Amino acid sequence: MRKIVFIFFILISKLFLSQNLCFNITNYYEFKFCSSPQTLFLIEKKNNKYEGFIITNLKKERKNKVYKQIKRKTKISPEQAKRIIYKLKKAGINLVNKNYDDDSVVYLDGDYLTINLLRNDKIEKFSFDEIYPISYKKREKTPLRSKIQEWLTIIDEELNLKKQLTKIKNKLNKGIYCYSHGINTICFKKE
Repeated sequence: MRKIVFIFFILISKLFLSQNLCFNITNYYEFKFCSSPQTLFLIEKKNNKYEGFIITNLKKERKNKVYKQIKRKTKISPEQAKRIIYKLKKAGINLVNKNYDDDSVVYLDGDYLTINLLRNDKIEKFSFDEIYPISYKKREKTPLRSKIQEWLTIIDEELNLKKQLTKIKNKLNKGIYCYSHGINTICFKKE
């Protein structure tokens, strides 16, 4: 009987905490970038507080091709998170929907951008084939994909994602590290 009461208590606590989390957050944006081990999280809370961080996911090669998962978190200042969220809202991020994908454009390597948004107390997920910031020298031709590219460019201009990744790489121990890139895996050696 005690076990049942304890499990019931745990379930109620988790339900309350998850509702409280959505209750305190007004905007949540998560970007998993193409050709990168980086995921950006931007959070706006009801009390006008902002939070942001980048999670870098790598795998370190060990003996016999066994990999160890390596995660590095880079914090973004509240001011910078607020500025990025403001610019994304101004650029129409909250209007994204399933129609933003252009099925007439086909890509072969299978890499895609994933955006998660909090709307109506639910996380909505959107995926788009191979969209990169303008700094990658590839301009999108359709209006919808151009809009998404604009959001990525806002993020990249504020954070310089390549520089952030270089900082992480420089702090790694010696070894071989890898991350997914579409249907391929990118590996690099840290001396």
